[in-house]
Amino acid sequence: MEKVQTTSTATSSVQWQAAQEPDTGEEAIERLDLRPTIPRTLKGAVGLIGVNSSVVSAWPIFFLTSVISLSFAGAAGLLIGIIVASLGMTPVYISLAEKIRRYPTAGGQYHWVAALAPQSCQKFLSFVCGVTLAFTWLTFQAANIWLGAESFMAIVLVYTGRYDVTWAFCTALGMQLVALLVNLTWGRHMNAAESLTVILHLVAVVLLTALLIFSRASGTMSSDFSFSGNTGWGLGAGTLLCITFATTTISGFDCASHLTEDTVEPSKRVPRSLLWSTTLNETACIICAVLVGLNAGDIGSLWGGPLGATGHPFGAVVQLVYNASQERRGLTTAVFGLLAAILLICSINVTAAASRTVFAVIRDDRNPYVSKWMAADLQKAGVPRITIVLVALAPALLLWINFVSAVGFQALGSQCILSLSSTYMLAISCSFWSRFHQPDLLGRDYGGIFHLGTFWFVTSASLPTSPR
Repeated sequence: MEKVQTTSTATSSVQWQAAQEPDTGEEAIERLDLRPTIPRTLKGAVGLIGVNSSVVSAWPIFFLTSVISLSFAGAAGLLIGIIVASLGMTPVYISLAEKIRRYPTAGGQYHWVAALAPQSCQKFLSFVCGVTLAFTWLTFQAANIWLGAESFMAIVLVYTGRYDVTWAFCTALGMQLVALLVNLTWGRHMNAAESLTVILHLVAVVLLTALLIFSRASGTMSSDFSFSGNTGWGLGAGTLLCITFATTTISGFDCASHLTEDTVEPSKRVPRSLLWSTTLNETACIICAVLVGLNAGDIGSLWGGPLGATGHPFGAVVQLVYNASQERRGLTTAVFGLLAAILLICSINVTAAASRTVFAVIRDDRNPYVSKWMAADLQKAGVPRITIVLVALAPALLLWINFVSAVGFQALGSQCILSLSSTYMLAISCSFWSRFHQPDLLGRDYGGIFHLGTFWFVTSASLPTSPR
């Protein structure tokens, strides 16, 4: 394995030339004066979809937080929110997939900005994007393990009727420890289990769908599927908040770009997997919105129920599932057990994606001694163990904020999504500028932002192979 070269930085990527499309991903990294250092093990289409879906876990998070949107604008607001969010985020992901095909590096938006930004501000913009991206994924991981811990605590809640935030914190720390150990010991073999992740998602969706359809058919709960709200916001503002929450849950699929250096033929495989993942997860979210909306009934009665009033952040969702199962503890446990398992896998893969992002930022010769240290570690272990440990420690520290202020932790999570959105905007804005001033940087095949978006990406996502 070759050591990392330290002759240039990402911000000197103005030297990148776009004469040919990258064939395997190595060319894009070598243009950055770096060498591929992470073994490429991900290659199956189903496995890549599993990785992306488990990193973001869009539909499980959407389901767990659906009661928030129900409180703002009711069942109709919940459904409209996810439909509008899906329509808005689809062109964003098409644009990101375009950049992945051209520049498949672990830095993602960080390297795209370095390659496509105006030369006069390349260094500043790429540095800001890189730091913002690293912060985003660290806080993203903290939020994910907290949601996973709350899913485990939902099972405890069903059997004991009590909720203790201390045990939730301990569970979250345990999940982070598992994620750290798996990444350190099994990090080079992610492809072995990712197809199972897809199966787990399918089982959970089918179980939840069957349960809520049965509940609706048996008349256990009912809803008129209309706009309503009990938070004091008007229906217009409440609907906008529903769109905001829905957009939050389907953000983060740029994770596909951060694992490109782990993927065989990333310029071909990763864009397909990104678009398949977003489409499937957005569809699952819409299904959840319909089923939750039809079964929710009075949101106040859910929060006031024996499980909803315990102080659990998603107690109303636990109450909804418990009512839908006609108070069968086993069925309720199965639902939240599957969600907890999905979010545990999510924490493992988020640690992997975040470690690659931080690795890409540090690798670019900001400090030659650190670069040499990381190169020696990679040569020995095959995975960036240094950044894996850093990424695992930071979320564990952020979780302590919950003991000081739950509102503060929620604000930090909001800042995470805002930061992630800003990196999307920055990368797409630089792409837009480059389209008119340096079109060759996006490759000879591209004649407009969506010139090939609708046709090329639909066909490349649908067919086993596609012309390059």
